[in-house]
Amino acid sequence: MLMKGSRPEEIIALTFTRAAAGEFYLDVLQRLQEAATNETKRRAICGVHPAGEPSPVDQNNPLVLKLEDYPPGAFAAKLRELVQASDRLLLSTLDSFFARLVNPFALELGLETSRPVTVPEQEAPALAEGAMRTMLAELEAEGQLDELGGQLNDYVDGEAAGNPTETLLEMVRSYHELLTLARDEATWGDPESIWPGASRPAWLDLDEKGAPDPADVACVVARLSTYPPSKSGETTRRDQLVAQFEDLARVGRIAELHAGKLAAFLERYAPVLEETRTEWGISYHKQEVRLDAAEVAAARRVVQALISLAVRTAVRRTKALHACLTGFERAYDAEVRRKGRLSFADYAVLLNEWLSPLEQREDLAAALEDIHFRLDAKVKHWLLDEFPAGAAGGLGGGVGGHPFPPRCEGEALAARRISGHEHTAVRCAAAEPR
Repeated sequence: MLMKGSRPEEIIALTFTRAAAGEFYLDVLQRLQEAATNETKRRAICGVHPAGEPSPVDQNNPLVLKLEDYPPGAFAAKLRELVQASDRLLLSTLDSFFARLVNPFALELGLETSRPVTVPEQEAPALAEGAMRTMLAELEAEGQLDELGGQLNDYVDGEAAGNPTETLLEMVRSYHELLTLARDEATWGDPESIWPGASRPAWLDLDEKGAPDPADVACVVARLSTYPPSKSGETTRRDQLVAQFEDLARVGRIAELHAGKLAAFLERYAPVLEETRTEWGISYHKQEVRLDAAEVAAARRVVQALISLAVRTAVRRTKALHACLTGFERAYDAEVRRKGRLSFADYAVLLNEWLSPLEQREDLAAALEDIHFRLDAKVKHWLLDEFPAGAAGGLGGGVGGHPFPPRCEGEALAARRISGHEHTAVRCAAAEPR
C-alpha cells in the first residue's frame, strides 16, 4: 500500500501485543531497506522467484507490485518518507488505539478526567470488587438487599449460595461484558424475543412450576421394569435403566441435576417427541424394551415437562442475571469507568455509547472530519492482526458497526491479512458483520 501511493498516516495496523506492534514498524523498514539494496529481495517483494518465474500469488491483487514499475530508488524514497513520518504512524495495540480515540473526547464520553488510563488486567478484579461493595452499600441504604437476595435465589435455582458476594463476582466475571453489549432487558430471558410470533411449541409450558405427571412417570417405569434379567437372574441393568429414567423424571428443580445427565436423558428419549410415533423400542446393553402407543405418549409428556422445567429455569435465571448485572453496571460505571480507569472492554463500551448516535446525524461527514482532525489522522486502510478465538465479538460489538473501522458488509470489507495465520479479521467479520 505504501508503494502504491498510500501515505503512512493513512494506514492503521492493530494487534494485541506491544511486541507485535513494534514488529510492524521494524519489518516494514527492513523490507524497504532490503528492496532498495538487494535485487533478489526486490524481486521477491514484487512476487518474482529467483528463477524468473512468477510466485504463486494472485496477480490480480491490487497490492501486488510489478517489478518494472518499482526500481530500487522507489523503495529508498519510500523508506525515507516512512522514517520522516514515524511520529504520525498508527501502529499499535488495540487498547492503545482505543485510548488514543478516547483521550481527545473525554468530555463527549462523560468522563470525569481528561486523562483516562488503561487498567492493567491484573487490577481489574480489585476494581470490580470495589464496585460490588458500592452496589451492596447502596442497596442496603435503600432497603433493597432482600430483593437482591431473591434475584440470587432465582439465579442459583434455589440452591444455597455459600458466599453471595462470590456468586455475584462470578456472574460479573462471566457475563458483565456481555451485558455492556446487550443492555436491553427485553433481550434477556424474554420468551417473546426467543420465540417470536407463534413459533413457540404449544407444549412448552413456561407458566406452571410443576414437574412431570407422576402417573406418566409410573406408566413408563412399569414398562421399563419389564427389561429382561440376565441369564443368571441378575436385575442390575434393569434397575439401572429404571433408575436413570425415574431419577430425572421425578426431579423438582433443574439445580438437582447434573447438566450431563439431563443432556444424556434427553438424547436417549428424544425419539418420543415425534408426534406421529405410536411405538418405540429403547435399547440398553443389547436388550430392548418396546413401548406401546400409550406408553410412548406418557414418555413424550415426561420429556416435554422436563424440557419445560429446564427452559423455565433458564429464563428465570437469565432475568435474575440481568437484574444483578444491571445493578453492578451502575455502580461500576460511576466508580470506575467515569473516573477514567478503563479496561479494554470499557473502551468498547464508551465508543459504542458515543459513536452510535453519530450514525443518526445528518452532518455525519462533518462529524467524522472533526474526529479525524482532532486525532491528527485520516485513516483509509485498516490492518487487523489475527483474532484469538472469541475476540472478534468483543471488537466487532465494540466498534465494528461504526466509523472505526468502517462498516463491514460482505465483499466491501477492505482488509488485508498481515500475518501468516489463516484465522483472520476478514473471516471473523464475514461471519459477524458488526
